[in-house]
Amino acid sequence: MNNFLKQSAVLIITCLFSLSAFAGEGMDTLNNFVKQLKTLDASFVQTLVDSNGKQLQRQSGVVLMQKPGRFKWHYQAPEGYEQFIVADGEKLWFHDVDLEEVTVKPLDEALGSAPIALLTSNRPLTEQFKITELGKIGKHHMLQLESKVQDTDYGQALLAFDNDGVLAIMQLKDPLGQVTSIEFNDTKMNQTIAAQEFVFEVPDGVYVTGQQ
Repeated sequence: MNNFLKQSAVLIITCLFSLSAFAGEGMDTLNNFVKQLKTLDASFVQTLVDSNGKQLQRQSGVVLMQKPGRFKWHYQAPEGYEQFIVADGEKLWFHDVDLEEVTVKPLDEALGSAPIALLTSNRPLTEQFKITELGKIGKHHMLQLESKVQDTDYGQALLAFDNDGVLAIMQLKDPLGQVTSIEFNDTKMNQTIAAQEFVFEVPDGVYVTGQQ
Protein backbone atom coordinates (compact mmCIF):
# COMPACT_ATOMS: atom_id res chain seq x y z
CA MET A 1 0.00 0.00 0.00
CA ASN A 2 1.47 3.36 -0.93
CA ASN A 3 1.64 6.32 1.46
CA PHE A 4 -1.41 7.98 -0.11
CA LEU A 5 -3.61 4.96 0.58
CA LYS A 6 -2.18 4.51 4.07
CA GLN A 7 -3.13 8.10 4.85
CA SER A 8 -6.58 7.59 3.34
CA ALA A 9 -7.22 4.66 5.63
CA VAL A 10 -6.04 6.50 8.70
CA LEU A 11 -8.18 9.55 7.97
CA ILE A 12 -11.36 7.53 7.70
CA ILE A 13 -10.87 5.81 11.01
CA THR A 14 -9.94 8.99 12.82
CA CYS A 15 -12.95 10.80 11.39
CA LEU A 16 -15.42 8.30 12.79
CA PHE A 17 -14.15 8.54 16.32
CA SER A 18 -13.11 12.19 16.54
CA LEU A 19 -16.48 13.64 15.61
CA SER A 20 -17.93 15.55 18.54
CA ALA A 21 -21.40 17.02 19.03
CA PHE A 22 -22.21 19.94 16.73
CA ALA A 23 -24.80 22.61 17.34
CA GLY A 24 -26.92 23.76 14.44
CA GLU A 25 -29.96 22.84 12.41
CA GLY A 26 -29.74 19.63 10.41
CA MET A 27 -26.99 18.05 12.51
CA ASP A 28 -29.21 15.58 14.37
CA THR A 29 -28.06 12.57 12.34
CA LEU A 30 -24.41 13.35 12.91
CA ASN A 31 -24.89 14.08 16.61
CA ASN A 32 -26.79 10.84 17.21
CA PHE A 33 -24.20 8.78 15.36
CA VAL A 34 -21.35 10.29 17.37
CA LYS A 35 -23.08 9.83 20.71
CA GLN A 36 -23.95 6.20 20.03
CA LEU A 37 -20.72 5.01 18.43
CA LYS A 38 -18.50 2.82 20.62
CA THR A 39 -17.48 0.04 18.23
CA LEU A 40 -17.92 -0.57 14.52
CA ASP A 41 -17.63 -3.69 12.36
CA ALA A 42 -18.11 -3.31 8.59
CA SER A 43 -16.98 -4.34 5.14
CA PHE A 44 -15.84 -1.66 2.73
CA VAL A 45 -15.03 -0.87 -0.88
CA GLN A 46 -12.40 1.82 -1.46
CA THR A 47 -11.80 3.51 -4.80
CA LEU A 48 -9.31 6.15 -5.87
CA VAL A 49 -10.01 8.38 -8.89
CA ASP A 50 -7.93 11.16 -10.41
CA SER A 51 -9.03 14.76 -11.03
CA ASN A 52 -10.60 13.69 -14.33
CA GLY A 53 -12.69 10.96 -12.74
CA LYS A 54 -10.52 8.09 -14.00
CA GLN A 55 -10.38 5.19 -11.55
CA LEU A 56 -6.83 4.50 -10.44
CA GLN A 57 -7.42 1.83 -7.82
CA ARG A 58 -10.16 -0.29 -6.25
CA GLN A 59 -9.74 -2.26 -3.04
CA SER A 60 -12.04 -3.99 -0.58
CA GLY A 61 -11.90 -5.56 2.83
CA VAL A 62 -13.18 -5.33 6.40
CA VAL A 63 -12.69 -2.84 9.21
CA LEU A 64 -13.07 -3.10 12.99
CA MET A 65 -12.96 -0.07 15.31
CA GLN A 66 -13.23 0.52 19.03
CA LYS A 67 -12.99 3.76 20.98
CA PRO A 68 -10.53 5.03 21.92
CA GLY A 69 -7.70 4.56 19.44
CA ARG A 70 -8.13 0.95 18.34
CA PHE A 71 -8.84 -0.33 14.86
CA LYS A 72 -7.99 -3.02 12.33
CA TRP A 73 -8.21 -2.12 8.65
CA HIS A 74 -7.78 -5.28 6.50
CA TYR A 75 -7.43 -4.91 2.72
CA GLN A 76 -8.28 -8.30 1.17
CA ALA A 77 -8.71 -7.53 -2.53
CA PRO A 78 -7.48 -7.33 -5.21
CA GLU A 79 -5.58 -10.60 -4.87
CA GLY A 80 -1.89 -10.06 -4.27
CA TYR A 81 -2.37 -6.79 -2.36
CA GLU A 82 -3.30 -7.95 1.14
CA GLN A 83 -2.51 -5.39 3.84
CA PHE A 84 -3.33 -4.66 7.46
CA ILE A 85 -3.40 -1.36 9.32
CA VAL A 86 -3.71 -2.03 13.06
CA ALA A 87 -3.85 0.44 15.94
CA ASP A 88 -3.62 -0.99 19.46
CA GLY A 89 -4.12 2.30 21.31
CA GLU A 90 -0.39 3.04 21.50
CA LYS A 91 1.16 2.07 18.16
CA LEU A 92 0.09 1.95 14.53
CA TRP A 93 1.22 -1.02 12.43
CA PHE A 94 1.26 -1.23 8.62
CA HIS A 95 1.68 -4.80 7.37
CA ASP A 96 2.11 -5.53 3.67
CA VAL A 97 1.56 -9.29 3.57
CA ASP A 98 2.85 -9.89 0.06
CA LEU A 99 5.97 -7.74 0.46
CA GLU A 100 6.56 -9.23 3.93
CA GLU A 101 7.13 -5.79 5.43
CA VAL A 102 5.87 -4.13 8.61
CA THR A 103 6.15 -0.45 9.53
CA VAL A 104 5.37 0.67 13.08
CA LYS A 105 4.95 4.18 14.48
CA PRO A 106 3.68 5.70 17.73
CA LEU A 107 -0.07 6.12 17.30
CA ASP A 108 -0.12 9.83 18.16
CA GLU A 109 2.61 10.55 15.62
CA ALA A 110 0.98 8.49 12.88
CA LEU A 111 -2.49 9.93 13.36
CA GLY A 112 -1.17 13.44 13.75
CA SER A 113 0.49 13.37 10.34
CA ALA A 114 -1.99 11.19 8.46
CA PRO A 115 -5.53 12.25 7.73
CA ILE A 116 -7.06 8.90 8.62
CA ALA A 117 -6.93 10.07 12.14
CA LEU A 118 -10.46 11.45 11.76
CA LEU A 119 -12.11 8.23 13.02
CA THR A 120 -10.42 7.46 16.35
CA SER A 121 -9.10 10.72 17.77
CA ASN A 122 -10.87 12.54 20.57
CA ARG A 123 -9.94 15.88 19.04
CA PRO A 124 -13.13 17.66 17.90
CA LEU A 125 -13.53 17.93 14.15
CA THR A 126 -14.62 21.53 14.56
CA GLU A 127 -11.01 22.38 15.49
CA GLN A 128 -9.83 21.09 12.10
CA PHE A 129 -12.78 21.59 9.76
CA LYS A 130 -15.61 23.88 8.86
CA ILE A 131 -18.67 21.63 8.72
CA THR A 132 -21.63 22.35 6.46
CA GLU A 133 -24.94 20.49 6.35
CA LEU A 134 -25.81 19.76 2.70
CA GLY A 135 -29.25 18.28 3.35
CA LYS A 136 -30.53 15.02 1.94
CA ILE A 137 -29.18 14.00 -1.45
CA GLY A 138 -30.87 10.87 -2.74
CA LYS A 139 -31.12 8.49 0.20
CA HIS A 140 -28.24 10.01 2.15
CA HIS A 141 -27.88 12.86 4.63
CA MET A 142 -24.75 14.74 3.50
CA LEU A 143 -22.21 16.88 5.34
CA GLN A 144 -19.18 18.66 3.92
CA LEU A 145 -15.93 19.16 5.84
CA GLU A 146 -13.42 21.79 4.74
CA SER A 147 -10.00 21.88 6.33
CA LYS A 148 -9.02 25.00 8.26
CA VAL A 149 -5.35 24.16 7.67
CA GLN A 150 -3.78 25.08 4.32
CA ASP A 151 -0.97 22.52 4.20
CA THR A 152 -3.04 19.40 4.88
CA ASP A 153 -3.14 16.31 2.66
CA TYR A 154 -6.92 16.60 2.35
CA GLY A 155 -8.76 19.87 1.85
CA GLN A 156 -12.28 18.50 1.69
CA ALA A 157 -14.28 15.51 2.88
CA LEU A 158 -17.90 14.44 2.48
CA LEU A 159 -19.80 12.25 4.92
CA ALA A 160 -22.99 10.46 3.85
CA PHE A 161 -25.33 8.89 6.42
CA ASP A 162 -28.14 6.47 5.55
CA ASN A 163 -31.72 6.69 6.80
CA ASP A 164 -30.78 4.68 9.89
CA GLY A 165 -28.16 7.26 10.85
CA VAL A 166 -25.18 5.03 10.02
CA LEU A 167 -22.14 6.31 8.12
CA ALA A 168 -22.48 4.89 4.61
CA ILE A 169 -19.91 6.75 2.49
CA MET A 170 -16.88 8.92 3.08
CA GLN A 171 -15.10 10.84 0.32
CA LEU A 172 -11.73 12.53 0.72
CA LYS A 173 -10.30 15.03 -1.79
CA ASP A 174 -6.61 15.87 -1.86
CA PRO A 175 -5.02 19.11 -3.18
CA LEU A 176 -4.35 17.45 -6.57
CA GLY A 177 -8.05 16.72 -7.04
CA GLN A 178 -7.78 12.98 -6.45
CA VAL A 179 -10.73 11.53 -4.55
CA THR A 180 -10.72 8.51 -2.26
CA SER A 181 -14.21 7.08 -1.71
CA ILE A 182 -15.03 4.54 0.98
CA GLU A 183 -18.40 2.79 0.93
CA PHE A 184 -19.27 0.91 4.11
CA ASN A 185 -21.56 -2.14 4.01
CA ASP A 186 -23.04 -4.61 6.51
CA THR A 187 -22.20 -2.16 9.30
CA LYS A 188 -22.67 -3.34 12.87
CA MET A 189 -22.37 -0.80 15.66
CA ASN A 190 -21.65 -1.32 19.35
CA GLN A 191 -21.23 -5.07 19.29
CA THR A 192 -18.56 -6.70 21.44
CA ILE A 193 -15.20 -7.01 19.66
CA ALA A 194 -12.51 -9.22 21.18
CA ALA A 195 -9.51 -7.25 22.47
CA GLN A 196 -7.19 -9.63 20.61
CA GLU A 197 -8.42 -8.21 17.29
CA PHE A 198 -6.39 -5.06 17.97
CA VAL A 199 -3.18 -6.81 19.00
CA PHE A 200 -0.60 -7.06 16.22
CA GLU A 201 1.98 -9.82 16.32
CA VAL A 202 4.83 -9.55 13.83
CA PRO A 203 4.99 -12.71 11.69
CA ASP A 204 8.25 -14.65 11.57
CA GLY A 205 10.59 -13.61 8.79
CA VAL A 206 8.96 -10.23 8.18
CA TYR A 207 11.14 -7.12 7.82
CA VAL A 208 10.23 -4.46 10.41
CA THR A 209 10.99 -0.74 10.30
CA GLY A 210 10.04 1.98 12.78
CA GLN A 211 9.74 2.22 16.53
CA GLN A 212 8.77 -1.00 18.28
